[in-house]
Amino acid sequence: MKKNLSIILLILFISLLAACQTPEEVAEEADTDVLITFLNESITVKDAENGKMHPEDEINDVAKELLFQEIVLIEADKAGISYDDFDLEALVNQTLQLFEFDEEAIAFLTEKSELYNLSAEEYIDTIWRETLRKRLIVNNYLAEEIDFHSEKPEEEILAEIETVQNNLLAKYEDQIEYHF
Repeated sequence: MKKNLSIILLILFISLLAACQTPEEVAEEADTDVLITFLNESITVKDAENGKMHPEDEINDVAKELLFQEIVLIEADKAGISYDDFDLEALVNQTLQLFEFDEEAIAFLTEKSELYNLSAEEYIDTIWRETLRKRLIVNNYLAEEIDFHSEKPEEEILAEIETVQNNLLAKYEDQIEYHF
């Protein structure tokens, strides 16, 4: 009887603790919820929220895109594929210019910066810069794998990208753990 009472009290205590969490604490936990584990990296809800380019993008789909990006970064490093600093600086400067007058860019970057409690300018110079750096590497890797300069229809190029993606996911499948 005492054992059952102890279990009930423990469950009640845990329930009370969970109920006492502030909305900020609940949101903070959600930000760190892991969606995918790959090697020593975790892709979290916060990462996926940051990676969303459109409000209708599904979190799990964005997380899978981020996983593909991380795999490509490994493959690009092995192949000696990188990016040009000039290209990165040009993209960051272009973003800063858009942030000055483009209402849509201002809203987008402000929303993303709020995920990290940064000003939009700080976000652009840190997290957005890193996002652009990774995208440049991914683009350079894909340019090595796929001929973008031919007269292929867009559907064919997208199919080739999907093939590259499927091949890389298959290569690393035993090192990927989905948590959704």
